[in-house]
Amino acid sequence: MRVLVLHNRRRATTTPSGEDRVVDVEVAALRAAGHDVDTCGPHSGDLRPVSLRAATLPATVVWNPESYLTVRRVLRRLGPDVVHVHNTFPLLTPSVLAAAGAEGVPVVVTLHNYGLGCPGGELLRDGRYCNACVGRSGLRALRHACFQHSRPKTVPVVATQVVNRRAWSGRPSAYIFLSRAQRRELAAAGFPRERCFVKWNLVPDVPVPPAPDGPPYVAYLGRWVEAKGVDVLMRAWEQVPCLPGGLRLVIAGGGPLEPTLRAWAATQRAVDVVGGLPPDQARALAAGARAVVVPSTWREPFGLVAVEAMAAGVPVIASRHGALPELVNDGVDGVLCTPGRPGELAAHLRSVALDPDRWAAMGRAARGTYLRAHDPAANVEQLVGIYRYAVRHPA
Repeated sequence: MRVLVLHNRRRATTTPSGEDRVVDVEVAALRAAGHDVDTCGPHSGDLRPVSLRAATLPATVVWNPESYLTVRRVLRRLGPDVVHVHNTFPLLTPSVLAAAGAEGVPVVVTLHNYGLGCPGGELLRDGRYCNACVGRSGLRALRHACFQHSRPKTVPVVATQVVNRRAWSGRPSAYIFLSRAQRRELAAAGFPRERCFVKWNLVPDVPVPPAPDGPPYVAYLGRWVEAKGVDVLMRAWEQVPCLPGGLRLVIAGGGPLEPTLRAWAATQRAVDVVGGLPPDQARALAAGARAVVVPSTWREPFGLVAVEAMAAGVPVIASRHGALPELVNDGVDGVLCTPGRPGELAAHLRSVALDPDRWAAMGRAARGTYLRAHDPAANVEQLVGIYRYAVRHPA
């Protein structure tokens, strides 16, 4: 199978976003399985506020003629069997769907968030669940400035949804949802049911590094934003001072809440803020933890950090919504808690400190769950099966 992967990368740094890592892992696994895979796409980080390209961004978010022409040239040169589209925002745009259609190449689309139904991409408004725009015009998002809390930034996002709604619903031959929960949330968006597939993200089975010396800890790895429940974690930790055994909290990542988080950590005992880490160091941090905390207030479409922890034999404390209940068996290989309830999260943190044997047993069960449910070879086989469906059933 010859595949062209189109992806607008989030970051051009040594600390890639979760979405970028997912795409990289999937491409590597396809190549290792003997498939011919090429990639194409810019970095959003290439944009600078003073550049002409950034100044014209609102128009090109809706339709980028440069991307259309570039992708057509690439398709003619490579002649792939299928195009796999990941993130198109902001520089690729849905013009790449038209380019593939013009060259007669079927398209598979992976939906990494809720962006095709929610201009904010997270089904949140003012920190609360909101699906008001799914299957509708998105005018409510303009009223509430749902994209990055900015009305000017929300305008082009809503415009591209309105202008390209027919392209997104008609041009792809197959849609990949990251979980059953994500598919349910976007059901009203009108994707043809027969073209919809659920495939979890591929999480590779990598060697687990030896546990680091030092006191036991729980770890948070992810973006420092409200949607990830960072504020909930802070309030929960305040309720569990001086935990037995010297249990610490280690926080890795980065984001707009960094000043708030670092100022808070400076007032707390047993909290380490380590910032952004390359993927191998992040894996080592998770693998050495007694538990990994995923306190998301948004409904995670998948839960990459959770499954990476389980692959390393580490149990997860995760929010009970979105895809996370599909991944974590409550009380078996981790625990689920009510999102936005710091007291409930605090109780689980106390348990981590007081009952290490129970959490070690759940870690062993988590490793077993990963081996049974997240086999990388089976994941690649499922993906190739979706490609074959797209080739047999072009839109």
